[in-house]
Amino acid sequence: MSAAIDWEALETPLRPEPRFLVEAPDGDRAWAEIDRQGCFMSLMHMQAPGVEVRALPNAGKRNPAKARQEGIKAGLLDVGCWWNRGHAVVEFKGYDKRGQAGKLDDNQIEFGNRLHDAGHHVACFFRPTSALAWLASLGAPVRPVR
Repeated sequence: MSAAIDWEALETPLRPEPRFLVEAPDGDRAWAEIDRQGCFMSLMHMQAPGVEVRALPNAGKRNPAKARQEGIKAGLLDVGCWWNRGHAVVEFKGYDKRGQAGKLDDNQIEFGNRLHDAGHHVACFFRPTSALAWLASLGAPVRPVR
């Protein structure tokens, strides 16, 4: 007699789940993602001058042919942060013109999960100050925000 097949155990979820930190939407619908990321970059300049911070280019949506040529792939997160003996990758989300909270797309989740599973620090934030506190908790040289 053969064992029953557990069909649910064989199914792959339709949407991947992040295995890294994802901050819940903050409700501040007037603040777009680009403004949040810009605020984070300014805060890092003032509060963490010992951390090298770079926006990670993702021209794939603007010019797919050039992106392929340059090796850019979908799912790249927003910002890389490097400091003495440490690094982290941060994604920011905000709200669109309709007031809808941004969400990670499947490519971002899959890439973030691969980084996380390989031992890298990855997180997604709505609040720039939350990202700063998270980096400090990882040992990045971040001065407290006053």
